[in-house]
Amino acid sequence: MPRQTYGLEPKKRVKRLLEALLCFADEEFEDSNFKIEYDWKEEDSANPKLTVQTTLVTLELMTQKDKYLGKLTKAQIREALNLLKDFLKILEDNRIQTQGSEDWRFTLKLWSKDREKNLKRFDEAWEKNRPKKSKELADNLTKDEGVTVTAQIKLALLQAPPLPQHFVERPEYSNDLKTRLLTESSSNRTLVITAIHGLGSVGKSTLAMALAHDASVQSRFCDGILWATLGQDPNVLSLISGWVQALGDYSFKPTSVEATSCHLRTLLYDKAVLLVVDDAWDTKHAQAFNVGGVHCQVLVTTREGAIADALRASTYSLDIMTASQAMELLTNKLGREITGKEYESAENLAKGVGYLPLALELAAAEIADGTTWTVLLRNVELFPLWQDTLHELSLRTRPNLLGDIEALILVIFALSGEAATAEIARAIVDVARWWK
Repeated sequence: MPRQTYGLEPKKRVKRLLEALLCFADEEFEDSNFKIEYDWKEEDSANPKLTVQTTLVTLELMTQKDKYLGKLTKAQIREALNLLKDFLKILEDNRIQTQGSEDWRFTLKLWSKDREKNLKRFDEAWEKNRPKKSKELADNLTKDEGVTVTAQIKLALLQAPPLPQHFVERPEYSNDLKTRLLTESSSNRTLVITAIHGLGSVGKSTLAMALAHDASVQSRFCDGILWATLGQDPNVLSLISGWVQALGDYSFKPTSVEATSCHLRTLLYDKAVLLVVDDAWDTKHAQAFNVGGVHCQVLVTTREGAIADALRASTYSLDIMTASQAMELLTNKLGREITGKEYESAENLAKGVGYLPLALELAAAEIADGTTWTVLLRNVELFPLWQDTLHELSLRTRPNLLGDIEALILVIFALSGEAATAEIARAIVDVARWWK
C-alpha cells in the first residue's frame, strides 16, 4: 500500500472537497439536487459543526460541478475524508460500518461559518500538522535524498486523449498494470511490451488513458507519452512520422515505415517514453511502433489475442464492468443521482447490456435525451440477439454480408428506428472502399 504523503497535491484535493461541502451548505451550487443531508450544530459558537450524510458517488458528482476543472475520483474523496479525520482531526466519522462502505456520515468541526475564514484556517492547520520530513522534501525536490517521491509534473509531451468526465476507476485491472509499468525495465535486446486485451467496447482505451494520466506513470516516463490510435486501416507512415516530429525532429524525410521506425528508435535511445498503440487490428501495423530504448515501454490495446502473442507482450485481459461500476458509470454520465424505481430500472438495463461501458454510455445519453427507462428496457431484450448477429456478420465474406444486412432491417428498427438504419447505410458506404 503506498505511503500517505502530505504535499501540495493531497492538500489541493482535501481543500477542494472541503470548499465544495461548504459551498453546498451555503446553497451556492446552481444545481443543488444532490443526495446530501446536512445540518449546522452550534452555529453561533466559535467552533460550529456541520453534520453531513451522503455517498462517495454524490461527492464525486458534486466536485464535477464545482468551479475547478475535472473532478475528484471516489478514491481521492475517500483519501480526503480520511485526511480530514486523521491528519487535520476536524472530521468525526459517525458511521457504524466503515470497512468498504460507500456511505458516509460525518461531522466537520470548523473554525467559523464563513467559508473563506475556514479555508484560510485550513491552510494554516495543514502546514502546522505537516511532518518536518514532508516540508524538507517539498523544499528539495531537485535533490536526491534517497526517498521515492511522486511529484505532480507537467509533461511537455503528452499525446494521450483526456479522460472522459464520466470515467469510472477499475482498480482490479489498473493497479497491476500500473505496477508493471513502474517496475519493469527494458533491455538492449528486449523491449517491455504490455497488452490490454478484451472485447470491443469493454474499456481498453479508457484504461490506457487512465494509466497515461496517472502521476506516477508520468513521473516514470518523464520524457513523454506518445499515443497512436490505429484501427483497421491506419496510415502507419503518417502516424509514426508524427511521433518523430513530436520528439522534435522536423527535418527527417519519411520514405518508408521501416526507415521511419528505425529513426524513431534512434530518437528514443536515451529517453524515458511510454508508447501507447491503441486499437491494434493487425500485427504488422503494431510492430512498426515497437521501438525504444532501455527506459521506454510499449502499451498496446487490442481485441485480438493473437496480436498480443505475436508481439510477445504480457497480456492483461479486460472483462466487463462489475455491477457497481456500471451503475457508477450511468450515474456519472447522467450527472445526477439515480434513486428509487429508476435505480431498479437502471440495474436491469445495465445487466441487459452485459455491463459493457459503451452500451451504458449510449443508454445514459438516450435517457438524457428523454427516452424512458421502459422503452430502453424493451429494446434491451433484443441486445443478446444484436450481439450474436454482429458476431456472425463479422465472419461473413462480402457477398454474404450484404445479403445478411438486408435481413437486419427489422432488428435495427426495433432497436433504434430510422436514425440507426441511416447510420448503418452510411457505415456500409464507408467500409465499401475496403472491398474494391
